[in-house]
Amino acid sequence: MRAERRRASRRWRWLWCVQLVAACGPDEPGGSAAPVRPPVVWSGEHLELGTEHSLDEVCAGTLPWADRFVGYVGGVFGNPDAFVSTYWVDEDEIEEFCGPYSACAGAPEAFSQVVVSPHELTHAARGTAVPAQSPVEEGIAELYGRAPAGTYPLEGDVTNMLRDFGSGKLIPPELYGRAGHFASFVRYAYGEDALVALRATSDWNDDWPRTQEVFADALGEPLQTVVQRYESDYPDACDGAMFRDTNFDCLGEFIELSGADEGMPTVIEQQLACGDAEVFGVVDGRRRQTFRLHVQQSAWYHIVVETKGGTMPWNVETRTCGQSCMNYGDTPTHFDFGLIPLPVDPKDGDDVDYGNICVPAGDYAVVLETTATAEESPSLSLLLEFVERNDECVVR
Repeated sequence: MRAERRRASRRWRWLWCVQLVAACGPDEPGGSAAPVRPPVVWSGEHLELGTEHSLDEVCAGTLPWADRFVGYVGGVFGNPDAFVSTYWVDEDEIEEFCGPYSACAGAPEAFSQVVVSPHELTHAARGTAVPAQSPVEEGIAELYGRAPAGTYPLEGDVTNMLRDFGSGKLIPPELYGRAGHFASFVRYAYGEDALVALRATSDWNDDWPRTQEVFADALGEPLQTVVQRYESDYPDACDGAMFRDTNFDCLGEFIELSGADEGMPTVIEQQLACGDAEVFGVVDGRRRQTFRLHVQQSAWYHIVVETKGGTMPWNVETRTCGQSCMNYGDTPTHFDFGLIPLPVDPKDGDDVDYGNICVPAGDYAVVLETTATAEESPSLSLLLEFVERNDECVVR
């Protein structure tokens, strides 16, 4: 099966190299010899990694996470057997594969200067050689492949973006945030099936009239109406840390948050040792881990965080499963659990007391991030103690 996938990779390579500036082989349309891919050093069900780096540089959970992620994204977009060859190359080599870009992808390959790039994996997992219209394609990659923290700002006008960057034109990075925000709206307002249909029926070379037709067919409304709804209804004060997909993070077992009848606080211990099978990142650098939390009843909880074993600040991102910008609203406060990140700056192991926070009933993905050296095994303890019930505390 894997050999068949690799043969498919070779069959598709000429299309991918035309669309994303990688050099083409002499026996393929385009001319000059293709750059040699790094050797494959790891392979799973949905992903293989080629690199000259040692896997000793990579935390234990990184590649299994990426393998599951490719399977998830492929399944969403009608390619459950997705298999991606991803390549981790250095800065002085990336131009061979991506031209002027710092990363690139075309089904079924991805190239980046980090061990795996979820944004590029989202592109590569689509299962078709020709991508969707550029703002649609990049918007979906931002929606599903955006890292938990950080994003591009929301710049530009969505109509101009769709009109000006059709016909095979690649949108500039400063519009990625807008494209992702708009893709999030389409999924919220019209459903994931409509977003899947939009990606499947639009084409990289669609001009403006064709783009309007594709949107009307996929969403059942004229594009002008879609944009009006987007601009009037979807909160603009919402970046990629908020609009990004959380459904993948929410796959797995949940920790139950005890309520009033339990009588004892819930203490959640998380280790970010690089050898842990759930830790994503590199041995000497940025690491993250995700756990899932089920809250049985809406209530005020007293929240305290303690960190050990590391010296760098942490970020704790708590997001609602199945979230969109409609969860965010226009004026979140520091009392809104699931909306505002909890920055943790360790001071000699002291507790960080956030006081009482209203926690709505529901399911959450909690992403922990910090930076550590190879010698450090940082850990975080999150204590949530029931204070009193509050039925008015709800997910927006």
